[in-house]
Amino acid sequence: MAAVEIDGIIVSRPTRDEVQGLMVGDLALDCFGKMSRVVSIYAQCDDIHGKAFVLFYTKFGRKSSVSGSMKEGQVVPTLPVTEKWKRTELVPT
Repeated sequence: MAAVEIDGIIVSRPTRDEVQGLMVGDLALDCFGKMSRVVSIYAQCDDIHGKAFVLFYTKFGRKSSVSGSMKEGQVVPTLPVTEKWKRTELVPT
């Protein structure tokens, strides 16, 4: 997944291919902004506007997982990202 670091925060705006290609075992941003291993995928399709999205769980510790999501062309909504920038600042141009 293509990601950049801005002010110490990992920011990613995945492409359609990255969203559709995500598989169990891949690394993805978890909700805390860390790259974590995907342990399950529970939805991977297009929304009503034709944008690809994926809902998944990433490994969190030895016996836990946390949910995550990615949508084509949108910044991945991690806690560090949403704490630093307003949603309107993250809209694709």
